[in-house]
Amino acid sequence: MNQTKHSRLPEAEGDDNGPENAGLSSDSQAFIGLKLRELYDDVVAEPIPERFMQLLNQLGDNKKPE
Repeated sequence: MNQTKHSRLPEAEGDDNGPENAGLSSDSQAFIGLKLRELYDDVVAEPIPERFMQLLNQLGDNKKPE
């Protein structure tokens, strides 16, 4: 039976990789957010396919009034 050992990569000396410094800078997060919005703007603007609308309507028809 082969067991794979999962180990962390050694941290570079002098790096402050503690929990207080984890994550991305606010500038990096803003840049990534901007690029993701640019990427998905076209997708959001696309109309919902007719087949999906039919399925959603069928689901709505099956709901019982409270």
